[in-house]
Amino acid sequence: MKSYKLAYWGSGPISNFHLPAFLDAGFAPKIAFSRSGSNRLKAFGDRWSIPVSPNLSSFLQECDSVDAIVIALETSVTPFAISQVISTGLPIFIEKPGGLRSTDLLQFANHKNQNKLFFAYNRRYYASASKMRNFLRSNPSSFIQANFPDSIKTFDQFRINGCHMIDFLQYISGPLVIKGAWGGIEETGNGFMVQLESDDGHIISLLTNWGSPENVSIKISGGGRTILSKGFENISEFDKIEIFEPNSEYPLRRYIPHVALELAEPLTLYKPGFQAQVFSFREFLEAGDYASTDCDLSQAISVLKLIEMIEKELI
Repeated sequence: MKSYKLAYWGSGPISNFHLPAFLDAGFAPKIAFSRSGSNRLKAFGDRWSIPVSPNLSSFLQECDSVDAIVIALETSVTPFAISQVISTGLPIFIEKPGGLRSTDLLQFANHKNQNKLFFAYNRRYYASASKMRNFLRSNPSSFIQANFPDSIKTFDQFRINGCHMIDFLQYISGPLVIKGAWGGIEETGNGFMVQLESDDGHIISLLTNWGSPENVSIKISGGGRTILSKGFENISEFDKIEIFEPNSEYPLRRYIPHVALELAEPLTLYKPGFQAQVFSFREFLEAGDYASTDCDLSQAISVLKLIEMIEKELI
């Protein structure tokens, strides 16, 4: 497998999950940078045996001699980082969502290298995503219930973390429009509920239920079947109800959904979706084009725009 030289901009906790996947996919990190004089950057470089750049100017010079760039920084500074390296024309792997506002990314929409930006929404690469997407294509006008609880009760947290759910829903069902919104974005509240609709007539209710003691979940009902996913990683498909009559051991009639299919993300050394995502980035580098699972600039912008429209409905 051919090796590709990599410049890595970032040294936070997520980088220790991204980098093993890049190494496995044949990338060779040549230089790393995050902030001048950063102890965390030094520790990151020592851990992975990567030279670290003393300053931004030096790092940008090193970018002239690599094949690809990774940006894995705090969301608030990611747009600046993109602006510094997009002119290289190299493929750029960007940790989601890429910015806090759609305007953060819209500034690159007319850049000649905007088609070199690859946004890392790893849940697109789950088996559950493929299954749900195919199910919805076969069953128009399905109903989708999505729960996205979060212990941090701020709308900025929803931008940074909830973007995963917004992107996932748009990926499996297509572009979405808002049909209604209830609740609020105050930190003292319980979150909000939004009703969305896709071009294929899928109706989605998204509940954030901040602070609720439960996991992320998605339930899809259509065509006489139901799909249930808890935490994105696991999925069950039900095709009928089995009825069990009362007996001496259990004196109540029971209605138990019959499991037709179960899928789970494999337990590996990598965070779910990370390995497949990086291999897809490698193919993007080699082919110069996006796969259907990849997130380009326009899709990354659409996620942030929809989040902004939700915010506007709730204010």
